[in-house]
This record gives sequence, structure tokens and C-alpha cells, in this order.
Amino acid sequence: MEEGKEAKQKNFENLKHFFITDFRIKQRLIDLYPNEQEMYGQAAREKYVDKLYKEYKGFELDVMRMAKDFAPYAVPALQVRFEQARTMFEITDADPSVVRRLFQTRFWNIETKLRDEINKSCQGYREFGPNLPSLIGRTKSINELVHLLHSYIVNNETILQSMPVVAQRERNHRGNYVLHGEENDISRAILDGLPDDETIGRTDIVSMENRILMMVKGKAHALTVDLDTIDDEDIIVHYFLPKIGNRAMVKKLPGAKNLQEDCAKGTFDTTRERVVVDILDFIEKVPSDRTPVKAKPAFGMEELQQMATAPASQNGRRMGRMEALQSAIKGAKAKLQEVLEGGTKDEPDDHDL
Repeated sequence: MEEGKEAKQKNFENLKHFFITDFRIKQRLIDLYPNEQEMYGQAAREKYVDKLYKEYKGFELDVMRMAKDFAPYAVPALQVRFEQARTMFEITDADPSVVRRLFQTRFWNIETKLRDEINKSCQGYREFGPNLPSLIGRTKSINELVHLLHSYIVNNETILQSMPVVAQRERNHRGNYVLHGEENDISRAILDGLPDDETIGRTDIVSMENRILMMVKGKAHALTVDLDTIDDEDIIVHYFLPKIGNRAMVKKLPGAKNLQEDCAKGTFDTTRERVVVDILDFIEKVPSDRTPVKAKPAFGMEELQQMATAPASQNGRRMGRMEALQSAIKGAKAKLQEVLEGGTKDEPDDHDL
């Protein structure tokens, strides 16, 4: 993305348009959910299918605009995707189950496998981009497409940092805290309240009228926080951890859900009065890249009890593992002592550790 002042402002306007469109699509999908009257009789069902097709073409224009603004290289994949999907509306038998399935598969559903694959592609530091066209090809519904583009934008360091800067706190070591977009009371208070903590790296805050996005490096690799501030009182906070690290800490986070092997999502509610305190408290509780993970013991309690009561001949393999571990530790200590005393400058081999 271009870095000039005008280009940054254009990127910001595109981002605001994205969230307006994203909200409108989700509301429209709810309105399109089939009711009993639309399923009553062949003529009513055919009319409903025609309505779905017209709405689909409108969604197609919206999604193409989103992609052109932030991922133009993915537009060809979207064009192929939409051309294939249009044939699904050529229904000869408008049976109620067929019509309902059309809405579910082409508008509403989000498959768990695809959602999990999208989560794994959100890495913050690394470009999400190379996976985007292939993931587009795997989508079926409008909901999946919008979710994919939302994840791509919110978890993309390059996009967030391409927005105009309105304020920042300079730091000498772990990266600055930068506020982009349009400053407001909440975003400014979050910027000012972030602790000068060595576990927190560069943090980008993108502030809009009804939305605040954050990417916090050093926390779960690149923690992203999405605050929906459209309501006058209540605020919904969505967050994504691209790397879990300390799983026990993640499980204790407010609203933690969908914990996978490497990543996790969550949602919690707060109010305008408490949002700054709650966000800063939440960030503090997210495991940092430096948070130690409790090491798995060489032997479990049950195994130790077996070793204590079993004949010596049956413990040979277990004791062999223990002796090998002790030998490796001694070797590593000896190498370290040599380096400290200047006895050798050779790098230790893998087997020494």
C-alpha cells in the first residue's frame, strides 16, 4: 500500500466503508432468513428465490468493492467464485427443503473447518495474503466471504499501519504505541493508559466513529482486538490470539472460546464507563511471547509410583531415559562453563543439548 498522506486518508475512508458495509450485509442476511409465508406454496417459493438472486448480486458488488480496496490481487478468484455460485439459483423444483438449503449454503453457513483454516492464516506479522485466493475458492456462502475478508483486514499489520497517524507514544525499546484514524475519548485513553511494559511490542490502534481496532505485538504473537462502539452504552469486544502459548492463562480470559491447538478467539461485553479499564486489564492478562510455559515433567505421577514399586529389571528403559537426560544436562553445563572460561568458542552441536 502507498504511504503518502492522501493514500493513508483514502485507506482510512475505505476501512470505514468496509465496516459500514460489513454491518449492513450481516443485518440484511438476518432479514433474508426464510419465513413460513415465503415457503407456503410454489409461487411464494419461486418469488423468494428471485429475491435471493437479486440480493446475491448486490452482495457480490459489496464484496468485490471490499476486495478491490484491500486485496485487489484476490479479485480474479472472487470473480470465478461468483460465476460458479450463480448457477445455484437455477432451481427447477422449488421444494421447501431445497429453497431453505439454498439460503443456508449460499448465504448463511460458516463451515467449522474453513473458519479454523482462516484463523490459522491470521498471523499479524506475516502476510495473510498468499492464502487469500485459495481460501476464497473454498468459500460457499456470503457469510464465509465476509468473515474471510474481515479476518484478513483486522489481522493485517500492513493494512492497519497504512492508516493516517494522529498521535503516538515513542518508546526506546519495544516499539511505539501508535493511534491512527480519528481520535476519540476511548481510543486516546487506551493509548495513554498502555503500560510501558517490556512484554508489549509495537501497538497500532485504529480509531473510527463506531469502531476501534488494535494490534498488540508481543502478546500472543500479535493480539488483535475489535471494539464495536456503535451502542450508546454497551460495547462488544472481540479478540483473536494467533498463538496461544500458555493455554492455562488463555482459558481464564473473559469470553474465551474456540480454543484450537495454536490460536483462540473470544468475546466479552463492557460499557463506555468501564471499557478503558477492562481493555487494559485484558491486555495485561493475555500471555506475552515471554510468558513461561510450564514444562511437562519427564515422568507422570502414576509412572513414578510404578517405578517405586516395580522390580529393578522393569525400570531399565525408564531409567535409561533419565540417565540420557542427566547426561545431556551435564554436557550442556560443561559446554557453558568452557565458553564462560574462554576455553572454546565453538557452537554446541544439537546433540549436546
